[in-house]
Amino acid sequence: MLTKNNRGFFIVSVFIVLSDIIFIFLNYEASLKTLYKDIEDWSQQAKNIFEITLDAKATSMQQLATFIANDPRVATLFDEGKGVVASEGGGPGKEKTAIIRKRLFELVNPSWEHMTSMYDARQLHFHLGPGSTSFLRVHRPDKFGDNMDDVRHTIVDANVKLKPTKGFETGRVYSGIRGVVPVFVKNGLTGDKKHVGALETGTSFTVLLNTLQSSVECEFGVLLTKNHVERNMWVDFIKNHFSPDLHVDNFFIEAATHDDIKKILSIPEVFPLLNSEGFVFVKWDTPLQVCTFPLRDYIGTINKNLPQSGLVVVWRDASKRWEAFNKNFLYNIIYAVLALLIVECILFITWKYSRKRLQFIIQEKTKELSESKQRLEALIEHLPTGVLIVNALSKKIISVNPQASKMIDGISERIVGRKYTELILEIEPTVDVKNNSQISQDPLDCMLLSFNNEEMPILKTTIKTVINEQEVLIICLSDLTKQKEAENEHIRREKLQGVLEMTGAVCHEINQPLMALSGYSELLLNDIPENKQQYKNIKAIFDQCQRIGTITKKLMKITQYKTKNYLKGKIIDIDAASDENNTDIH
Repeated sequence: MLTKNNRGFFIVSVFIVLSDIIFIFLNYEASLKTLYKDIEDWSQQAKNIFEITLDAKATSMQQLATFIANDPRVATLFDEGKGVVASEGGGPGKEKTAIIRKRLFELVNPSWEHMTSMYDARQLHFHLGPGSTSFLRVHRPDKFGDNMDDVRHTIVDANVKLKPTKGFETGRVYSGIRGVVPVFVKNGLTGDKKHVGALETGTSFTVLLNTLQSSVECEFGVLLTKNHVERNMWVDFIKNHFSPDLHVDNFFIEAATHDDIKKILSIPEVFPLLNSEGFVFVKWDTPLQVCTFPLRDYIGTINKNLPQSGLVVVWRDASKRWEAFNKNFLYNIIYAVLALLIVECILFITWKYSRKRLQFIIQEKTKELSESKQRLEALIEHLPTGVLIVNALSKKIISVNPQASKMIDGISERIVGRKYTELILEIEPTVDVKNNSQISQDPLDCMLLSFNNEEMPILKTTIKTVINEQEVLIICLSDLTKQKEAENEHIRREKLQGVLEMTGAVCHEINQPLMALSGYSELLLNDIPENKQQYKNIKAIFDQCQRIGTITKKLMKITQYKTKNYLKGKIIDIDAASDENNTDIH
């Protein structure tokens, strides 16, 4: 049964327990929030790495295409094939076109096979311009003559703008990462460049994903929307390329680094990510963190209003991260319980001890309060600050402490009874007459007048209070003599610092052109006879340069702030300021 004395202890204990529970809950929420923030940061990092690697791979393909296109033999043979195709009615051409196509294939195929093994290239394609008409697929030489203007925007743009293009794009045969460059042939007579068409080099997403997997230790998958695939690829190639196992909702699985991608996408928490960019943490066979972000092809990056071409899926094992999270939460519970027990023990001991100490403290405080008046009076007596106690109505001094008596240089009995206004002269603030407002006031707002008629700058602080039912003013006087001296010294140093900075800057800026002027004058003197008028003129210039040099040396030796009258004002007295024995400031 709770007694009156123990009720407070029980209330405090309940409060501590509730606080401990709230602490555990908040800590759990904070740890969970940190976990999801880490996954969010990881998903953004995965997206950035994918996009950077995709761009780098496309640039690599573009470089390979540039290397091949710059071969004069390739460009000349390609140009010859373009002319023959036109003469045979366009499209795939006929017998002559086939001969040139074969010659071009035999020319580039050996190097191309080497590039496929060294640089992961999977496609080499010659396109006739303008537009995009296939002339030769080195990787599929049996397919040619088809027009792809509505599909291969990288080719069309390269042939129209005559500039290289790159990016992901889905063609008639497959999707890939492509680099395209325009092909030119030089006119042997004029040396002018003639545009022939475009050369494309490409690689697959499988190569890209394998590169990513080895560098970031994550699994990747690339999904293409069915609408995108069916709009671009030939039907027979769709059937051959995408088996039924590679269908997920409205997507085809283009490439993946792990066979479990379809199972992972079927997890209830992951499946909604197929319709939106995001991330999620799931407890599958093992804990996983999964993220998705949209994939846009070349034309989709140019026109953001077009629908996305696909989706990139990234996932990795989060077992260690989840294990660390659970371990950390368990430790927090253990620490919280131990802390609760320790606090309760301390509280119980403190509660018992405090009750015994409370009465003793009350007695001690009562005794201290009775002595406080005596201590206060003693404190006033020994304060280094002067204190006057003045009647608020008559303004007469009732009491004075020794420091105040010493400052006034009189005997306390002679001070008591006088009006404090006879001893303290208040400094009137400067007033703006037009606006009737105070614009400045010296911080030393008062002067203390001693019996010897000596003035002392002081800072006066007035406290209005009641002592023994009498309204009084407690006036505290602080001697500001040393502070005033310090301020004057500070002003002197600031003036000197300004002079030193200015003279240093002047000397630095003058000396360089002065040295040049003096040097050139001396060189001219050596080349002109002394009896010439030019010699005298240049000698005068040289002498004045020496004089200026003497002045700058004096400026560099200034150690004090000295001025002299000049016209209606003052200027720096260089000779006096350079004299180290004179320390007066004007």
